[in-house]
Amino acid sequence: MPDQVLQNNTDEEILIKDESGSFKLYSHGQLRDYQEVLSSQLKVSAPSPAPVAPNLPIDTGMEEPMLQPPPPAVRKKTASFYFHPEDEEEAAKFAPAAEADNLKKYGLEKIVNKAIADHQLSLSQQLQSRLQNIIFSYLRDRRTAVDFQEALVRAEPEGGMNFSVEQAEKLMVFLKDIKGKINKEQGLVIEEKELKKNEVSAKPSSAKTFPLQKAAPSSAAELKPIPKVGQEPKISLMPEIESSTAVSQPARPAEAVFRQAEKIPPKLFKFQRPVKEGKMSDVKREYKLVGPVEELASLDLITFRRLGLDTRARSEKIVNRIEALAQDSFIKKAAGLKAWRSCPLYRMYLAVGQAGMEHQLAAAEIIEQYQSAGKEILTLEEFEAISDINRHLRF
Repeated sequence: MPDQVLQNNTDEEILIKDESGSFKLYSHGQLRDYQEVLSSQLKVSAPSPAPVAPNLPIDTGMEEPMLQPPPPAVRKKTASFYFHPEDEEEAAKFAPAAEADNLKKYGLEKIVNKAIADHQLSLSQQLQSRLQNIIFSYLRDRRTAVDFQEALVRAEPEGGMNFSVEQAEKLMVFLKDIKGKINKEQGLVIEEKELKKNEVSAKPSSAKTFPLQKAAPSSAAELKPIPKVGQEPKISLMPEIESSTAVSQPARPAEAVFRQAEKIPPKLFKFQRPVKEGKMSDVKREYKLVGPVEELASLDLITFRRLGLDTRARSEKIVNRIEALAQDSFIKKAAGLKAWRSCPLYRMYLAVGQAGMEHQLAAAEIIEQYQSAGKEILTLEEFEAISDINRHLRF
């Protein structure tokens, strides 16, 4: 078979096929096996294997940035419904305190005094007490960091501290550091009066002990002779009466007592028929003109159910009345909120929440127990409606 000459892309290399059918490469005056040349070129030019990338989505530049998953939720032993921070502090007093006995205690007053001294705050006694309550609610996880900063920046007539944003942020960083150290030590922040009360109750009652003294032997026992053996002691059946003892004489003879008793006349009891009272027909009920604040303060369960056909309409009326007060002035709004939180309806709602926290039961179970006992109580729908009112007002 004639040799076939194939010209390669380069001018210096020629591919030749011999009679046996194998290819040879003629390059630079040398004839080499074509397969060996190919294998040598592959070894030289073969790039290092690229690292295998994991199966990731292709970044096209159009995707939205992926957010990190949220941290696992931490269950707080507080009410699942909306409580005002002051109401939650009051309800927390009814919770069992057995878990807090073994925790390390930190005084609240020392933390507040250090915060005031480090940040050079000049506060009155009333504002210092208010700041202490706000810090206490934050360190006890009854107020979030956002609520804490909001309370610091809020105006004084609305229950805040009227701090600047810079002061609130600095105080927030300071307390967040302290709170982290307390949580690391698994401690608990309590007030000084509670700390002193726990110390007094922990001390054992110190009862005074008096040494027992042996009774001194009487002189008569010392002078009494010891009977000799074989001689029977004389026993006197009648006790000896000393001549020095004076016999008490009766103050008056018995005859005088009997004569005085005879002179007392017997009492005569007269039976009188009860006089019939006339019917009161001229008494009328007095009606007082009350304003919106007084009306909120006297709101009870019966009056609440008369406000509308359903619970939603009743709740809207209460919210509208408080918002109408807010349009007049902040002082009237604060008075309306205070009246709402002191009315009998709100106290009933608060009692259900306290009972649920104390016995670790849901609000529906507490309401069912009240209803089975025949007591007047909120329904579950009304309870949730009041919780929604609190969430809407935000106090």
